[in-house]
Amino acid sequence: MKHEFVLDENILYLAVRGTDEKGNPDITTSKLLLLILKNCHKIIVDRELNRRYKIHLKKLEKISRDEPVIPGMDSFVRNLLQNRDKITWHFYPLGSAPDEKTMPRKDIHVVRTGYHFKAKIVTVDKKLAQALSSSASLEKEGVIVLHPSEAIKLAQET
Repeated sequence: MKHEFVLDENILYLAVRGTDEKGNPDITTSKLLLLILKNCHKIIVDRELNRRYKIHLKKLEKISRDEPVIPGMDSFVRNLLQNRDKITWHFYPLGSAPDEKTMPRKDIHVVRTGYHFKAKIVTVDKKLAQALSSSASLEKEGVIVLHPSEAIKLAQET
């Protein structure tokens, strides 16, 4: 089964850094991106996520000179984000999602994108994950939130 994912911008950052959300060495997010590419899944990107991805990639250019990163992963992420077969771009405004008022304001675009595309939302943001998990309305609509370690199981499917 093919899956569609909405990746919180921190997923790309962690993939290039090769760490988990606590800064410990961990390649889970890197492996997740590789499996999405290899097994023909899709990433849904809205205008705001696209903007945030670009900001993180610019930060990583500077960081990668001074701090350890997975060699070549920043180039891989850039190429992945330009692959029209792997990315579904949606730059038109999306309507609101159920329980939006209970979601962290900075992540409304992630929630709306996940809701409108019935995509799996992948995040390490505990506040966002908790808010999404607490929403019976979103769950009823098929919106699920996954930690990268959970999403990797779906991304392994061919």
